[in-house]
Amino acid sequence: MILLLRYFTIFGSVLLLSYSNVLSQNKQTSIQQLYWLRYYNIWKISRLVEWHNELDTRHFFDNSQRLQWIQHSRIHYRIGPKINLAAGFTYSLQGSQQPDIPNTTLKPELRPAQEINYHQNILPNTSLSLRTRFDQRFFLATAQSPSSFTFRHRYRLQISHFFKKANLTLRLNDELMYNVQNRREWAKFDQNRIYFAAEKRFSPSLAVEVGYLNIFQAARQAGLYYERHILRLTLHHTI
Repeated sequence: MILLLRYFTIFGSVLLLSYSNVLSQNKQTSIQQLYWLRYYNIWKISRLVEWHNELDTRHFFDNSQRLQWIQHSRIHYRIGPKINLAAGFTYSLQGSQQPDIPNTTLKPELRPAQEINYHQNILPNTSLSLRTRFDQRFFLATAQSPSSFTFRHRYRLQISHFFKKANLTLRLNDELMYNVQNRREWAKFDQNRIYFAAEKRFSPSLAVEVGYLNIFQAARQAGLYYERHILRLTLHHTI
């Protein structure tokens, strides 16, 4: 566990320094507003094993054009009171990055993924969560673009506080993502996500989450970045 915490601390610090360097560069930023609608299902197979599934549709506010349809499926296995491992698969269809450009062709992506999660209570009703995830992103060929592959590393830090009387949880997290292009360019900035949300639980099986997500993301064009302001609504369903 000590080695795992050292990994989270050292690698997270390296990524934060790299992100600071990105922010200091001269860049062009495109600001966008979106809304994301998500269904998150957890099937508790046993005391140690859970099956997590997500369905997520993402749209621009301007004209409701869909930016992306994405679905995740992962098996989580608890190896200790504070640590669980997960692996699974993601399927995605991505449209135009601009709301004024119609989705004539959708870009399919096949994405195996693995992750390590660490969770610890740091104060009464307050917890700290760390997650590192590895994405193997296979983009299939379309009429407009060839197939490609990218390995992506994601690092997330999250703090949660539970209000017992209201059955309400507040969450704040920050997630950094970097692409590994080749041996010379092992950490190319992809995006940073800052998320604040409130989750209201109505029963042991149902909860609703409303949150604001800010994404700062590198575009394919060098020197161009997207700053995305997102309203996210999630239905949580536990079986």
